[in-house]
Amino acid sequence: MADCLIGAGSNIGDRAAQLTRAVDALRDHPQVKVRAVSRWLETPPVGGPTGQGPFLNGAIRLETSLAPRQLLDLLHQIERKLGRTEHTRWEARLIDLDILLYDREQWHEPDFQIPHAWMGVRSFVLIPAAEIASEMIDPNTGWNVGQLLRHLQTTHPYAAVAGAAGPRKIEMLQRVAQGDPKIRMITAETGR
Repeated sequence: MADCLIGAGSNIGDRAAQLTRAVDALRDHPQVKVRAVSRWLETPPVGGPTGQGPFLNGAIRLETSLAPRQLLDLLHQIERKLGRTEHTRWEARLIDLDILLYDREQWHEPDFQIPHAWMGVRSFVLIPAAEIASEMIDPNTGWNVGQLLRHLQTTHPYAAVAGAAGPRKIEMLQRVAQGDPKIRMITAETGR
C-alpha cells in the first residue's frame, strides 16, 4: 500500500460539505484507506480571475493499492461526481483534488507530476499537509513536509529572471524596480 498525500480545496457553495463528501467518497473506495484529514483552512484565492470567494483548503492522508495514474483517475471521478466540470486554470471551483505525494515516487509526464509541481511554494497547501503528514518526504528536495513549510515561512522574498541575459531583461528589471504598473509579476505562490 502506498502512503499518499492529497490536497483538497473548494471555493463555491457549501465548501465544507463538498470537502467532506470528497473525503467520504475516498473512504468508500475499496482500495483506499483514509488515515488522516487536516482541519479546513480558509484562505484567499491565489491567482486566477478576480472576484472569487475564499477557499477552504485541506489535506488528506491515505493508503492505497491504486497506482498513481489510477489514483488520479479516482480523484477526477470524485470531482465530476461532486459537480466539477472542465474549467479555466485557477478559476473558482466546487472541488479540487490533487495528488501531492505518492510514497517517495516521482512522476514527470506532461499532464501529471508527482510531487505536485507547486506544493513546496504554497502555504495554503503546506499548512494543512504539515498538520497530518509533517514527516512525509518530498523526493524532489529530500525535505519533509514540515521542513518545506518552515522554509517557506522563513525565507526572504526574492526575484529570479530566467533565460539568457540581454538588454530587454535589464530594461524589464529596471521597470520592475521603478514599480511600473504595466509589468505583471509572476510569483511562485500563484504560478502566474
